[in-house]
Amino acid sequence: MTTLQPLKPSKMEYRRFGRTNESISVITLGGMRFTNGWSPPRSYLPKESIENCLETTRLALEIGINHIETAYGYMKSEHLYGLALKELGIKRDQYKIMTKGAPTTRDETRQLVEKQLKALRLDFIDFYGWHGINNEERFHAAVQSDGPIETLLRLKDEGVIGHVGFSTHGSLDIITRSIGTGLFSFVNLKIDCILAWQY
Repeated sequence: MTTLQPLKPSKMEYRRFGRTNESISVITLGGMRFTNGWSPPRSYLPKESIENCLETTRLALEIGINHIETAYGYMKSEHLYGLALKELGIKRDQYKIMTKGAPTTRDETRQLVEKQLKALRLDFIDFYGWHGINNEERFHAAVQSDGPIETLLRLKDEGVIGHVGFSTHGSLDIITRSIGTGLFSFVNLKIDCILAWQY
């Protein structure tokens, strides 16, 4: 078993994340590009993929990164993190994990979250983002009555999820309308959206 080295004093900065009271590192460990990470099936983890995830995760945590990001849509990523975090012996209070998904119904949402928890080998997800409110159609799919976001909020009440948010590559109008629903506690934005919003 590979073990994490004792954490050294870190110069990492931490900030409150969105409307949550969670303090996360200003740099996130993303899980989209591990070696052979996009090759199906998602549960088959080649040695090189495991080694890449283990080393990347170990180094990130050692420099003070405490926010780990993945998604169901990133193929092997959730399974790799599930294995790596156990293999490294990381205590659950040393990191916050975000995963994402884009289910469109109440039942599909519950089934997907259960599948993701199993892949991550966790019983709690700190941040769950509806993946890709990029246009009008996906906005309505996410926020429909008794749909995925309402179901995610119920899962929050049940103690399965800490905070519900969304990711987007959409227009400023879609982003601000989504925030304006009051349903979300955080947003994952691409950098040009952040700059457009700022200026």
